Amino acid sequence: MSVIILAFRIKETGFRRQDSGDRIQETGDRRQEIIFYLFSPLPHYPTTPLPYTPHPTPHTLHPTPYTLHPTSPLPYTPLSYTF
Repeated sequence: MSVIILAFRIKETGFRRQDSGDRIQETGDRRQEIIFYLFSPLPHYPTTPLPYTPHPTPHTLHPTPYTLHPTSPLPYTPLSYTF
């Protein structure tokens, strides 16, 4: 799952100074950051159109073809149900 940031907002409350006689008190600037998130899964397929690059090693068949098992399967006999 991926996170997409929708908005980023900074709220400044200002820089405040207080003069109390010969003493200057700085309270600093207060900053509030708010980040909104949208949690949504991104698609797992390519979203861009062609050119599509194929897999570097294309699928090849197995070198020895599939051969049937040497023994034949059992004959099919339907089950008889008695109620």
